[in-house]
Amino acid sequence: STMLKLDELSHTLLKQLSEALQPEFAALLLEEDSQYQVYDKVGNDEKLEETLQDFHPESARGKPERISENRLAVPLLSKGRLVGFILLGGKLSGKNYNSEDIFLMEVLSRQTAISIDNAKGLRKQIDLMQDARNRLVETFRKSYPELASEKPVPAGEDMMSELDMIAA
Repeated sequence: STMLKLDELSHTLLKQLSEALQPEFAALLLEEDSQYQVYDKVGNDEKLEETLQDFHPESARGKPERISENRLAVPLLSKGRLVGFILLGGKLSGKNYNSEDIFLMEVLSRQTAISIDNAKGLRKQIDLMQDARNRLVETFRKSYPELASEKPVPAGEDMMSELDMIAA
């Protein structure tokens, strides 16, 4: 919940899921242009592609659902809104996901969805701040061409790094 960068959040999530549940693959799907696209993934790409062909987001909106006998789709709901899915391939052990695994995914999915919403919201805010900064600097340069800025205002990515340090 303290991660502010979506890339870092998704990488950590998928890595920890892979270590804990040992799936063939783990993938994070996020909404983009009214469709769910793979944002990040770990594991077997071929198995993931097979699963994506069988995956229908409209049927997996409420709770973790089996795509096939041993593959899971876990919806990510934040404030009643679907923000994405976690897809898990079959366990490398060959065992099916049990009720404890599914309970773990339900709990984890709630926190993940909130964290994704927070990271996206922060990204939007930083983009707005960056746009405002650029307009301000441009206006200043046009108004006072003879003055040079001694220390430039930090760019968006620098702001993100500073915010990460504050949140840690």
